[in-house]
Amino acid sequence: MFCSPGFSELVKEKAKQDSGDNIPVYVSKPIVIKEKHQAKSVVILARGRGFYPYYIKGPHTQCLMEKRGEDLKTPFNFNSNLTNVFEPTVKSINLRDAPHSTTSRWLRVGTKKSTCDVITFTVTLPLSQKSDMKKVVKTIMEKYFKYVFGKPRKVNTAGQLALNDAELKLSANSQGPGLYGHLVAVKGNGDPEIAAKTMTDEINAYWSNDIVYTFDCHLDQFMVDYDIKQWVEEHMGANSWDDLGDGCKKICFKNYPKQRLPEWAHILQESY
Repeated sequence: MFCSPGFSELVKEKAKQDSGDNIPVYVSKPIVIKEKHQAKSVVILARGRGFYPYYIKGPHTQCLMEKRGEDLKTPFNFNSNLTNVFEPTVKSINLRDAPHSTTSRWLRVGTKKSTCDVITFTVTLPLSQKSDMKKVVKTIMEKYFKYVFGKPRKVNTAGQLALNDAELKLSANSQGPGLYGHLVAVKGNGDPEIAAKTMTDEINAYWSNDIVYTFDCHLDQFMVDYDIKQWVEEHMGANSWDDLGDGCKKICFKNYPKQRLPEWAHILQESY
């Protein structure tokens, strides 16, 4: 191992993980769809030990990624043979109560037992380019996420855009102050301008950290069974576990086949 050309990089990555000041990104092993000649990986932007901008939500992120794609003249185009772009797949999911748990409940924290959501997206490549998956994910994180959230701007700042999004959702939901009221109170002491600046500083600071990648993870490390089922329905066209090969099942559930898969028909979304 010590004579391996990549050993030094492995040590650096481990040091970054232990430092706590990083952006943890987890990437599943590519799931192969032979009939479509595709390989897909799920990417999850996990929560590190430091501050996490919890007010950055999936729909808002998806919109910003699409706008960033337009700024780059064309949607993300690492290779002209890409079968689709990643932006439409960006969404939020609630974290699983514990990695690979058999309970498959949402993680709930604090006295209010609030759920913890994170951003996820899916990358699809031609099967012939499966070996490029790591490079593609890293390019997306640098050219899209780091640019959108980490690059300081004088107008349309990251915090102002996030606060605008929260206010827009408040207008569609008249029940209580919502996330917008919470952010104005907590981040701005009642002043929206101060809140936007505080949030911008927090977002820029978070995304100025190094990204630490963990590859070949399993979906049930973060996703509840319901989200895994939804993913294979949408991306694999599955109507039951029988529609999936063992390779895919092992990526979805770390302990398969030692542990039986959950009953397909009994997998329902947890109530808030």
